[in-house]
Amino acid sequence: VINASWGGGEESQALRDAIAEAGKSEIVFVCSAGNDSLDNDETPEFPSGFATSLNNMISVAAIDINDNLSPFSNYGHLAVSVAAPGSFILSTVPNGGYDTISGTSMASPHVAGIAALLLSKDPSLTAMEVRDRIIRTAEPTPALVSRVVASGRANAYNALINTPPPPRSLTIVQAAVSKKKVTIDGFGFLNGSSIIEVNGVPLSGVGYDTSYSLGNGTLTRLTAKPGKSTIKQMFPAGLFVKLTIFNPTTGERSP
Repeated sequence: VINASWGGGEESQALRDAIAEAGKSEIVFVCSAGNDSLDNDETPEFPSGFATSLNNMISVAAIDINDNLSPFSNYGHLAVSVAAPGSFILSTVPNGGYDTISGTSMASPHVAGIAALLLSKDPSLTAMEVRDRIIRTAEPTPALVSRVVASGRANAYNALINTPPPPRSLTIVQAAVSKKKVTIDGFGFLNGSSIIEVNGVPLSGVGYDTSYSLGNGTLTRLTAKPGKSTIKQMFPAGLFVKLTIFNPTTGERSP
């Protein structure tokens, strides 16, 4: 396991090749996402930006004591894998001392430690299996929905027992309407079943993106493209509407 608590340089083919070569030997490369409060999907920081194309990489965002994304932390639903504690972390410092330090460089070692723990228990795991297990077993966290691939915080216990956390109650975290499309982020959305409702009226054309899967049969994002006329009718300018999600399979409806 390599912990790379550094970043900020330009894209380097030589660096990418080196990380890919390490992957051929099943070496897990864990790196910090960066401390610029940027979306790495739109403005990649390296080496974190290589995580979208190399399956032995884990890019880590920082969260605070309340499980909120640290104000300085980079994020990215595609480019940042998972989050871990990175605000005011007690650490050793040069000359035999201790200090509290904040940064994604403090979050990355937490995940590198989990990766090492998994490999100490089962050395046969491939680098990709380690990455996927850490992402799949992360603890769902509302503040991280669509901010990192896992939509949650790395959980060492869940990773060791190889069990995803139980599905969260049906919850809407945030919603947006733009360019004739409705986007809903939250927890407990069932793949192929959940329905978006506006003032109790179901929207048609709901999309279920499996890249937003938590690995336990639920999704964290739903979209609908009902068309320009329907958007204008259901979301008139200046008026509030009530958005809900309904799961016909379970009969559950979001608050």
